[in-house]
Formats: sequence, C-alpha cells, structure tokens
Amino acid sequence: MDEPIETWFILNWADLASSLKVHRKIQVKQPAKATPAWVWLVLIAVVALTTFLFSGKPRRPIAPVDPNQDLIVGLKIAGLVAAAIVVLLLWVRRAQRKSFEKLTDDHINQRWIIDDGGLLSRGPKTETNYLWEFFPKIIESTDAFLLYVTDHNYHVLPTRGFASAEPMNRFAALASEHAKEYVVVAPCRYPEKVPPAGLTDF
Repeated sequence: MDEPIETWFILNWADLASSLKVHRKIQVKQPAKATPAWVWLVLIAVVALTTFLFSGKPRRPIAPVDPNQDLIVGLKIAGLVAAAIVVLLLWVRRAQRKSFEKLTDDHINQRWIIDDGGLLSRGPKTETNYLWEFFPKIIESTDAFLLYVTDHNYHVLPTRGFASAEPMNRFAALASEHAKEYVVVAPCRYPEKVPPAGLTDF
C-alpha cells in the first residue's frame, strides 16, 4: 500500500488570486445557462410600464440633429461606462483582499493528508475528513489544484505545498481517478521551493 500523500502550506493572497483566474477561465468555457424566467418577466414588466407611462404624452417636434453633438454625447457615455467598470473591478478586488485578511489561521494554515480512501484536512484547531465523492470536480492548473464543493466554492491546494514533484504527481493521478470531473487547465508544475516551516506541529 502506498504511503499517504502530505501537503502543508500557508495560503496567501497570490494563491487565491491565481485560483480566481483559473475559476473564471473554467466558468467561461462552460455552456451558458438559460436565462431564468423571472428575468424575462422583469424585463417585460419594465417595457410595459415604460410604454404605459409615455404612450399618452404628446410628442414634441423633432429638432434637427447635430452629428457632432451625438458623437460627443456617445463618447461621454462610453467614458462613463468604462470608468464605472474600472471602479467596480477595483472595488471587487479590494473586497476580495479584505475578505482574505479576515481569514483565521484554520483557513490559511493547512495540512492535507491524502490517500485512496479520501482526504484529511488539518488546521491548528480543526480536523475534517472528506471522501473523494465530496469533491465532484477537481481542476488541475500550473500552480494549484482546485477541489470544488459546489460550482463556486472550492478548496485550494497550491503545488508548492507538496514536498516534491513526486507526491504532487501522485495526488494528480489519485484526483483524476476519483473525481467525477477532472479538468486540466494546464499541467501542474512543482515550483522547487521548500514548504513553509512552522506547520508540522499541528
């Protein structure tokens, strides 16, 4: 019987940022889901209400249109939309960073013990056993493995947490064997860095 695979690491912001990029790439590749019925109902209601409010008002005479004025207005609107998108992206990034900073030691100081029977997650104050079936989808990327619990929730196992490339490759083989869906975004790569010290005592 093979020895259990162990990985331990201190999860950092770079790990989460990298995993988010992989997650978004996977989401883009998935087929688009049908628009929920309630969205169509809301759109129909908005159109009907707008038509009702403005249909009875007398129309004003149409003034001559200045093409240059339309161009200026269009550029202003495009600029405002672009600025709003940039601000939104920066706000989301900042919110994600703040959420990460609120994580406790049990979330960032992690040790995993993996074998054919399942996975054991151990933190300074917690210990949780998982069967392979608990993770219906596992993603392999260059820097980490993403163990999905739902379509949007997953655990991150950085490749740097393994002692060497050999246990990392063994984990990849086990995961691909047991996961219902195993997706390789990019072949995993061991960074040849020593795992962080101070986590072997828990």
